[in-house]
Amino acid sequence: MDKLNFDYFDFFGAVIPGIPVLIALGFLSSGSALSYEMIITATQDISGTLITLYILIAYFIGFTFHHPSYRLFEFLAKRQGSNVTLGREISFGKRERELAKIRIRGNENFKLISKFMALRQMAYSLFFSLVVSIIVLFITSCIDVFNSDFFFVVIVGLPIAYLFLKRAFSFHTRTHEMIDEAILLCD
Repeated sequence: MDKLNFDYFDFFGAVIPGIPVLIALGFLSSGSALSYEMIITATQDISGTLITLYILIAYFIGFTFHHPSYRLFEFLAKRQGSNVTLGREISFGKRERELAKIRIRGNENFKLISKFMALRQMAYSLFFSLVVSIIVLFITSCIDVFNSDFFFVVIVGLPIAYLFLKRAFSFHTRTHEMIDEAILLCD
């Protein structure tokens, strides 16, 4: 590897979705229930090296979660019908020829479409990540059955996870529309 290429797909699609699971796994491995005091204590004396390590671990978690989160998104998007899919395949890979044409003839359009693809990936990965994190935190909350911090995370986390799923649907639909529009401009 001459040069390590880390771009917004990596950051938005893997690092950000990996962070909630990393935090939840920290509670699971410590054997303690969720508490905000513990998060504050754990982050007070954090070094740059440790931050880098955590970002790497979050990246690997998010990268590992990409496939199952995409499969869940695909399943849910198909259940939403043509208002999300526009009657097309869920995978943008099926539109590879069109995307190649856009990349060659309209590079700025392709960059914008790529950003929407990254945002879609981030949204459905965060939906999956938050659901997994809540499950892991539920397991840790069995240690402290009346943990108010856990219930707050569930009350806030589930609606946020749902909003990320809805945003993934929106980004998906808009990206298909942008591909269609860019193809018309390229012809």
